[in-house]
Amino acid sequence: MIGARAWSFGYEGQHRSLITIIPAALPPTGLEFGAAINSPAAGEEVPNGEVVALGTVQFPDLGSTEAGDHPTRKHVDISVDDPNFGLPIEATLDEASGTWSAPLGRLTPGAHTLYARAAIDTNYSPVTSRSFTVSVLSRDERVEWQVVANDAQPDLAYWQPANGVLQYSFEINTRVHGKGTFQIYVRLMKGDVQVAITSVTAKFSGK
Repeated sequence: MIGARAWSFGYEGQHRSLITIIPAALPPTGLEFGAAINSPAAGEEVPNGEVVALGTVQFPDLGSTEAGDHPTRKHVDISVDDPNFGLPIEATLDEASGTWSAPLGRLTPGAHTLYARAAIDTNYSPVTSRSFTVSVLSRDERVEWQVVANDAQPDLAYWQPANGVLQYSFEINTRVHGKGTFQIYVRLMKGDVQVAITSVTAKFSGK
C-alpha cells in the first residue's frame, strides 16, 4: 500500500484502487493537556523565606489498548527563572484532584518567573509562566505576640516582641495567666503597620 492519509493499493496507474481515511471529529473534552500556576499569584509579593508553588493540571484521556502501548508516567515539571527547564523540579502530583505542589526553597529577594508544564513520559504540554517578587525584609519589620483570654481581643498595650522575624520564638509563663483556655496571637509589624496576624488556641493547666 502506498500513501499516508490517501491510500492506494492493487495495480499501478489508472488501474489502482483508492481509499481515503477521514479523521474522526475530536471530542469537545477529554484531551486537555497542561499545567496552570495558582500560587504565587501573578505580580504577588511573597515573604522572604521558603516558597511553595501550587497549581492545577489536566491530562488527556488516552484510553487503553490491549497492547498497552500508551505512555503512562504522568508528572508536572517546575522551573524557576529558566524557560528551558535545565534543572526541573518534579512537583508532587495529586492526580485524583488534578492539583500539584512544589517547594521552591528559599529564593533570593527580587523578581522571579515560575514555569510549569505537564508531561506524560517525554511528551510535554505547552509551558505556562507566572511572574512574582520575593520581598526584602526591612529593618523595621518585627514579630510581636500576646496571650488573651478565650473569646477576648488583643490589647494594644500588651503586645510583646518576639525573637527573630523569619524564624521567631518567645516564652510564655503560663502561671501568669492561670488555668483556662487562651488565644495566643502573633502578628508581623512593618513600622507601625500590622502586615499579618494569626492565632492558636491553647489550654493552660495553671501549674
